[in-house]
Amino acid sequence: MPLRVLSCSLAFAAAQIGLLLLPAGSLAQPLVDNKMPGRPDFDFRDEQRMRAMRDGKSRVGGPEAEKNAAAIRATAEYFIYAVNSSKFYGFESGDGQLKRREQNDYLDAVFTELRRYLLIPTADSRLTTDQAEYIAKFGEALDEAIRTMLASRHPIVRVNAARALAVAAESGAPAHAVTITKLLTDPKTRPEVLLYAYKATAKLLAAYDPLAARNPDPYRHSLKDEQLVPLIQALEAHILKNPPVAAHVAIPPPKPQPPDLPAPAAADDRDQGRLDASSLTSEQIAVIRYFRREAVRALAEVRYDIVGGKNEIPEVRPAFTLALVASSSPSISPGVTTIEVADAVVGLLRMAPSSKLNIDELAQVIAAGLTTIVQAKGVPGAEPATPEDHLISWKLLAARLAQAFATWRNNINRYPRALAFQELIRNFSDVAMTEVVARLDRDAPMGLGGGININRINEWRNRNKPKDPGRSLFNDSPQYKVFRPDAEGA
Repeated sequence: MPLRVLSCSLAFAAAQIGLLLLPAGSLAQPLVDNKMPGRPDFDFRDEQRMRAMRDGKSRVGGPEAEKNAAAIRATAEYFIYAVNSSKFYGFESGDGQLKRREQNDYLDAVFTELRRYLLIPTADSRLTTDQAEYIAKFGEALDEAIRTMLASRHPIVRVNAARALAVAAESGAPAHAVTITKLLTDPKTRPEVLLYAYKATAKLLAAYDPLAARNPDPYRHSLKDEQLVPLIQALEAHILKNPPVAAHVAIPPPKPQPPDLPAPAAADDRDQGRLDASSLTSEQIAVIRYFRREAVRALAEVRYDIVGGKNEIPEVRPAFTLALVASSSPSISPGVTTIEVADAVVGLLRMAPSSKLNIDELAQVIAAGLTTIVQAKGVPGAEPATPEDHLISWKLLAARLAQAFATWRNNINRYPRALAFQELIRNFSDVAMTEVVARLDRDAPMGLGGGININRINEWRNRNKPKDPGRSLFNDSPQYKVFRPDAEGA
């Protein structure tokens, strides 16, 4: 072989070998937003360090602290910065040809892989202090990378960064609380990002303190009150005053109004700051309810009826907001949907009762919620189901309610306040489970009610109505009265 040809062949072979030896991340994918960083390298050494820290076999700090911190940062950026890679959107095929995308070329695969490095504490988790530190440090790195991507000028990058936030928040890392709260309270947050901010909130609130199993209260949240309270306040504002999404829905030109309109009636204190539902289009109402449902679902993950109130931290009572939803309070407008009522009922049943909670009044609220749910199922003589009600998975809802009632009964053995109302809790649970919950999942045609006996719930409700008509949900203040005098069931 001529020397010139041989040298060219060796050069070409060396180039091929060199490409094979390069880390996968070195072959940079085209970026969606050139002003945002691309996906960095992630090699097996980082993976080994992450697995060791996750499994409690290696400390986050100590002599290897610097290398561990670098591995945590590289891992976070590897998974989060993927949202800025064109590879995962099908913009680039590599050789200009239309090809079938592989399963790993979707962001869902990236997020699934990310979950392998997350530690998600449950009520009975037995995690070490090193693992708790791993959750916190990895959460900080993920949150920093997510905030970077949320600043992108491209909507598709921002919304997938919010999706990543909803995944990362499953660990309950406190670092995510501030980011999520800012998204919820910023009126400029786009609806597509706000939707995943709600989902991230629900995941964050559902997580348990990684060291809670070693303490007297194993059901406490991973967040401290100074982080938990602002998050609850943001959710309550969206539920009671509506999510800021109506302006993003097309609004038709205003209709001419007749002159000399009478002055509007004085509004209840709860109505302050809320949009006037009469001025909203049907499309806006549908969008508001869709987003508000996610806010209710997130708030229902709070496990205490009262949060805060100590060390200059404001006090919030999420149980009252959920009670207004569960009772279909007219103070919430547009009116709540059946699935919102169901989520609120489930959340109330799972809450740990404080000494201030009037459980007999709570039972009235839950009974009102069950009545609304049964009407949507289709009881003879009840109001017809709405189109949204036809989309409810009754088998799933029945399972969720059954689990929630079981938790409510178990609270008798956990909390003194529930023990004081044990007879009421057991009696009402028996009626609700036998006459409603156990029959919700029957495949009876709509309109037949599936054998549900709503009269038993109404009878129990009337028989156990508190003697004081001004009964409040909490025994320390009359301002937490759920039922108005003119409302059904008051």
